Order: sequence, then C-alpha cells, then structure tokens
Amino acid sequence: MTTVANIDMINNAYPHHIKVDAQTEKTVNEICDNAPRGKSVGIGEDNAINNRGKAFISGFLTYQSPIDVTHYALALNIGHSSKSNEIDPIMINQFTDLWKIRSETSKPVDTH
Repeated sequence: MTTVANIDMINNAYPHHIKVDAQTEKTVNEICDNAPRGKSVGIGEDNAINNRGKAFISGFLTYQSPIDVTHYALALNIGHSSKSNEIDPIMINQFTDLWKIRSETSKPVDTH
C-alpha cells in the first residue's frame, strides 16, 4: 500500500512513469490515511505498514474475485521488493490493473 501510495515520489526518483488509476489511488490513499506513518520510527518498525497490509487483506474477506490469489501475490512481491528499495514498475502496473479488474469482478462474500 505504501509503495503504491508513494508512486509520485517513485516516479520522480526513477524514470518508470508508473500509472495508477483514480479508483486504485483513492482506495490506497484511504488505507494509508487510516493508518498514518509514525514519524519517530523507521519504516521497518512502523506498525502502520502492517496495518495498511491488514486493511488491504480485509477486502478479500468481504469481497471475492477470481483474481484474488494473483492480486495478493503481487502485493506481497511489491512489499518484499520495496524493503530492498527494488521497484519493479511492471509489478506495480500489474497490481494496479488487477485492482481495477478486481473492483469490477468482485462479489460480496456469502457468509451463510
């Protein structure tokens, strides 16, 4: 979530020109706004990062799509790579494309 939310900063640092559609950007920013980063701790120790991931995962518990497993795997890959400052624009673009497809194809989870 943090990597996608910081896409403008990433695009300024690297010549990737990663695009994030408006709906994905809105959702990611809402997740990040609800779990703000602590300024006094490093990103690796900040609970906000875990809380952002939990908020992303909670979407799978209320709505399901056939692409959920792939979307989740891409999120894990991006998060893992971001820890090493390795930005893969293809993965981020796939993640945001899948997010849009997921929002169009997901259905509420039947809890009965």
